[in-house]
Amino acid sequence: MTSGLDALRSKGLLFLVAANWLFTAVLAVFYLTGTPDAGLWLVCSAATNVIPSWMALRHRHDLAARLSAAIMIVVQPAAIVAVNRGGEWQMDMHMYFFANLAALTILGDWRPIMFASALIGVHHLLLNWFAPGLVFRCAPNRRWPPPRRPIAEQRWKPRRTPG
Repeated sequence: MTSGLDALRSKGLLFLVAANWLFTAVLAVFYLTGTPDAGLWLVCSAATNVIPSWMALRHRHDLAARLSAAIMIVVQPAAIVAVNRGGEWQMDMHMYFFANLAALTILGDWRPIMFASALIGVHHLLLNWFAPGLVFRCAPNRRWPPPRRPIAEQRWKPRRTPG
């Protein structure tokens, strides 16, 4: 007998897979309209969907299935951002990372969310150095993230009230 959480995870994984196949369909539209490199990202998108789809169709919802969904959740918006490289919508496409992270909550487990968040962070740090055009429209920021001093060491100026 399956619990309510198991049923939620099973249906949630099916939902995530279906939604990410829609991402692949969007990439197919980019490919058909002649967007440069869209074919490469279309293949990556479809390949990323295969394992989570296979697991969802077998009603698997164990940790491996949930983590494979987390990888799928990270790759799809990365592909959309890369296809929009240099365009006006490139920065806006980053919002799909947040939407996909929120969608992972349907799996009822914090580990896929943390795993996907870590992948997104590593993705942005590495691509900022090695392929900045795939992430941001502007020139690479080699100093990012900026060095921080502990709050205790910072000197605060007292605020003056007018009057």
